[in-house]
Amino acid sequence: MRGSDSRIDWSDELSTRVSSPASRRRPWHTLIGLWALLTVMCGAWAVATPVSASPDEPAHMMKAASVVRGEFIGEETDKAQVRLVDIPAYFAYTDEATCYAFQANVTAACIEPFTADEGEIVEDATTAGLYNPVYYLLVGWPSLFLEGPPAMYLMRLVSAIVSTFFVAASLTLLSTRRNAVVPLLAGAVVATPMVLFLAASVNPNALEATTALGFLVGLYFAVDASMRTGRVPWQYTLFTALSVILLLNTRGLSPLWALIVLIAVVILFGVKPILTLLRDRGVLVASAFIALASVFAVGWSLRTSSVSAVGVHAGAGTSPLNGFITMMERTFDFAPQMIGLFGWMDTPAPSYIVIVWAITAGGLVLSALTLCRGRRLAAVGFVLACFLIAPALIQASTVEQSGYIWQGRYSLPVFLVLLALAGLAVGEQVTLRPGHASVRRLTIGVLLLIGFGHVASFAFALRRYSVGSSSSWGQFVLDPGWQPPGGNAFWLGVLVVSFGLFAALIAAVALSRPAVAASEENTASPVGVAG
Repeated sequence: MRGSDSRIDWSDELSTRVSSPASRRRPWHTLIGLWALLTVMCGAWAVATPVSASPDEPAHMMKAASVVRGEFIGEETDKAQVRLVDIPAYFAYTDEATCYAFQANVTAACIEPFTADEGEIVEDATTAGLYNPVYYLLVGWPSLFLEGPPAMYLMRLVSAIVSTFFVAASLTLLSTRRNAVVPLLAGAVVATPMVLFLAASVNPNALEATTALGFLVGLYFAVDASMRTGRVPWQYTLFTALSVILLLNTRGLSPLWALIVLIAVVILFGVKPILTLLRDRGVLVASAFIALASVFAVGWSLRTSSVSAVGVHAGAGTSPLNGFITMMERTFDFAPQMIGLFGWMDTPAPSYIVIVWAITAGGLVLSALTLCRGRRLAAVGFVLACFLIAPALIQASTVEQSGYIWQGRYSLPVFLVLLALAGLAVGEQVTLRPGHASVRRLTIGVLLLIGFGHVASFAFALRRYSVGSSSSWGQFVLDPGWQPPGGNAFWLGVLVVSFGLFAALIAAVALSRPAVAASEENTASPVGVAG
């Protein structure tokens, strides 16, 4: 049976899983459209965010500028996590341009203009010196031929382009499912305001999260195709390999997230289908590159001790047991930080924005837990357990030496994986028929909700830097103390329009009528449940 299937073109063989022949001809158009719109949204964040106004961005920019100049670690200091590097003077200045950090009512107008020679090479300290250099090689190259703010903005934009590719490509793969409504909506929900904000800054957090998403979706599709056709399309192999190679080399904890994804897929499909993948020559070649990337990532972490060299913070001396209990008690304190905690952790998104994702993300996971059975339920349950427990275990292992350092954004990789996996599981268990008005209303309603969350988050963060968090919206509109290049209204408009087009594209793809059997065409029910 499998031998005969392998002679059939894979796109035809997958026809029971894709929406229509027309949809099979448009994945590249979908990818380019989604990627461009996500990049524009992040571009708005990149320009509207003042110099050094994202977590630890000065340290990351200095690391990137030094790595592309051949200085991968820097000189030792009396603090294990701090290294001295030689960088253009402007990037040293970014560490001084943080007069508003941790002060929500101090506007970005407090930043003193940079008056020295932007290209002069100076020595300065960065706390990111021990980090894996791969991300910094990807985003640091604009500093080789640009100086000052143009270099910073282009570095941010490059980070956004790379990070959003994995979201767009994952959404594109999800759009090829025959029952694409729930998986696509899940894919849209994972792109929280915090993900876009981090993607639009020089910080590896967003790339770590989006490559974890890409690894899950790519591996899921690769195994699924192999099981049904005996072949793995090269696009799936390439995307999966690229996702996991970059994931492994973003941050010190990244190999753990990759392992969680792999275990979740094994739970979902079983061990044999995963091993069967290795019969494919392309997968075998990709696996060799993944193995090399794994060795490099683990070797770098062991050589530099980058995971444990984080300094000493509040709570140092706490026992591992008490640290674990405290972290478990604070589990849901970290959740809003994955939705929106802008600036230097000084500008949390308002509660009504957090509620939007509590409804959409929470509803998605609850649906998976109540509707799915067997392997699907076990896989979602495993990732949910990792999401809840892993941060406490990780923090407990170092709290005695380092104190409490965990932040919600560190959990973004497993958060995105959880939502995407829940969407895939529910999409396989329950068929939402796009032809029904109730399904259209659900799709449009979810997109409107998260659209409101994105626009409100952007406006709220912009107001904080323009007039301060406690100032009125009237002052923000009529008398802003600071504005980004182009003005507040322009970039708010860019975000509104780009998200509107993004939502329209998602809705158009999700609501395309699937290739259903004739007996299903006139059914009165909008929902079908798999056995």
